[in-house]
Amino acid sequence: MGIEKINEYKKALHLTTEELSIKSGVPMGTLNKILNGTTKDPKLETLKSLARVLRCTLDDFDDSDSVDVFSIEERKHILKYRDLDPYGQDLVTTVLNKEHERCTSQPESDRVNESELPLYLLPTSAGTGVFLDSDDYELRTFKNAPHDANFAVQVSGDSMEPEYESGDIVYVKQQQDLRDGQIGIFIFNGEGFIKEMDRQGHSLISLNQKYSPIVVTASDDLRIVGKVLGKA
Repeated sequence: MGIEKINEYKKALHLTTEELSIKSGVPMGTLNKILNGTTKDPKLETLKSLARVLRCTLDDFDDSDSVDVFSIEERKHILKYRDLDPYGQDLVTTVLNKEHERCTSQPESDRVNESELPLYLLPTSAGTGVFLDSDDYELRTFKNAPHDANFAVQVSGDSMEPEYESGDIVYVKQQQDLRDGQIGIFIFNGEGFIKEMDRQGHSLISLNQKYSPIVVTASDDLRIVGKVLGKA
């Protein structure tokens, strides 16, 4: 389930977590567990209540590759369109059809694939680690981003050099599991990291050999945020 999507829709409607809880009838404790990833599979009735307030469908919460996902900006346009009277809707439809015809009539080689993704403003650390706040991001348009990228994060530090340097922006596919050797975004004891997964050694690995592995013990809190797909 797409926790990030709930945060996006909540932000689009300018709702706080408390307001979402009150409007949906979902208790704050339950809602917080969903938003922080503790509850992996919320009850259907809970999701229906959230979808009703967030003005979306249950499919919008699905983060699988088989489901088309609206960006936060696309959802804003849809909500505005629904508020228009018939004249306004006809006018928007006319302009949309003309622009669609203009863009799709261009040769495929001349088109640039642009997509809008949340870019997290607090950089994920490639060194000592910094906190990654799920609400602290800006929307940015990227050219030729991977189709399965859900968001982007800026790298800070040099521990993933030479592959990823400080200041690089990486595309991330949101998922809760990684295979050995895959590079991902992790929340480790409240701090964000970009590292390589080492399941056999129970550790997070830096590509820069001057950094020692981060060993994960049973007392540590580790959450996989997603898989790094490459640089922007």
